[in-house]
Amino acid sequence: KQCNHPGEPVNGKIISLTDLLFGSTVFYGCEEGHRLIGQPSRRCEISDGRVAWSGNIPTCQRIPCKPPPDIPNGKHTGRLLHEFHFGTSVTYTCNPGYPLHGEPSIYCTTHDGKNGVWSGPPPQCGEARCPVPQVQNGRIVSPRTAYTHKDTAAFESGCNAPTRLAFAELKEPYSNQAIFTVGRTVEYVCRPGYAQRLGMPPAITCLRNQTWSAALEFCTRKQCAIPGDLENGRAVVLTDLLFGSKVNYTCDKG
Repeated sequence: KQCNHPGEPVNGKIISLTDLLFGSTVFYGCEEGHRLIGQPSRRCEISDGRVAWSGNIPTCQRIPCKPPPDIPNGKHTGRLLHEFHFGTSVTYTCNPGYPLHGEPSIYCTTHDGKNGVWSGPPPQCGEARCPVPQVQNGRIVSPRTAYTHKDTAAFESGCNAPTRLAFAELKEPYSNQAIFTVGRTVEYVCRPGYAQRLGMPPAITCLRNQTWSAALEFCTRKQCAIPGDLENGRAVVLTDLLFGSKVNYTCDKG
């Protein structure tokens, strides 16, 4: 004997059916994003002296997701919805002054065909903390210790710390500074053993091309007194009597 057509669920379909004869079995499946509620199969059996399909047609329920998570200092577009199902998308926005970090939108999906999950973690709304910016051959005008979202840093060009000189060292105000603005002049003091030359200022200037003006030899070596000869010997001056020079002593024969 033959059963009637077994029927199909809404948002579902028959995935296997050979015929409608006694002893046949029908298998059901659901469309993507739906899960099957009830028995996935029915059999053409004897019921009250005639043939009929066992059980009932299963239903295909749209896969639900839990409500999307709330985030501090922000909100999402699903706040007015009561239910969330497969395919539902929500978009997050942040309050002013709290930039969004991460993907702004997530959607309801599934991994096992039964339970709904969100496609990823929600973004975060955080007050942006930017590191102190650095620029070569320049410095920040009115620097701060920390910068946040939409802060602005203005730079001015200049020279790096001047090179070390053998005959002079920077005066105290300039020795710990890293950047010098264009037009800035730094002063030196002669090292021990050197004396300043008259009429030659011990200073260099930061030029427009971010380089220092030439460091003239504005400190000259001091001169020692004549070493003097010794009894039964003499002093041999190798070069001169200026700071850093050497003299050798030799004794007379015998």
